Amino acid sequence: MYDLLPDFRCVETDDGPRRLHLDDVHRLGGDPDLAAAARAARAAESRAPFLPRTRAVVGIGQPTVQGLRLTGDGVEPLLTAPRTHAGGRPYRSETGEIVRWDRGGDGLVPRDAAAPSASNAVLYVSGRHGTLPSDPNVLELVRSVLTDRRPAAHRPHPATGSLQRPGLGLSLPETAVSGQPWPLMVHGAPPEDTACRIVEEATGVTVATPRLLLSEATLVAAVTLPRPGLYRVTVTSGAERVSDLLLVTGLV
Repeated sequence: MYDLLPDFRCVETDDGPRRLHLDDVHRLGGDPDLAAAARAARAAESRAPFLPRTRAVVGIGQPTVQGLRLTGDGVEPLLTAPRTHAGGRPYRSETGEIVRWDRGGDGLVPRDAAAPSASNAVLYVSGRHGTLPSDPNVLELVRSVLTDRRPAAHRPHPATGSLQRPGLGLSLPETAVSGQPWPLMVHGAPPEDTACRIVEEATGVTVATPRLLLSEATLVAAVTLPRPGLYRVTVTSGAERVSDLLLVTGLV
């Protein structure tokens, strides 16, 4: 777990973003010794004389925690991040406020932390972290690398300086309770060309096709599923597609 701690400037302070310190890990209930060992191992790997060539797949378009602010109660997750100069100094508006932007990610890994460097991010996919390995575009890229041929149909999203995350995004709760409504949100899609389908994983049966309503540039729906189980929620908009799994439990 400590190998996954961020090493970019993710902790926001009044003076701008900084890296996570070992004291922060201890304050939040973690083991600073394990964090220090993981950091040392990562530093040693970065000094290796030879690193294998990588072809990164980066998930985009999903609401993703991109930073944090330490508070008296613990951690405040942030879905946007300061826009910074190359040296880490934040851009400021004419009024002195820090300029923020939403770079998104795959719902778990922020876009800018998903590859060793921007030049290695050869394929951007609008998808959730857990479903990237089964995405058709990703599978085609893997086949191309293994067989050393050009991809037949993958469509990489160009890198963009947009202040808003590009691509089709999906937001689900971590879990839901059968018989009780839960919120479904779709980002970056027009209402007239977007559809949602919910399938029970065990049977492959479609159990719901929620109607998506526009609310402040986001498509929303309140969904209620009748019984516990594992469900796949899939949203399509034009040629784009994104899906994720949702665990529905019974009443406690």
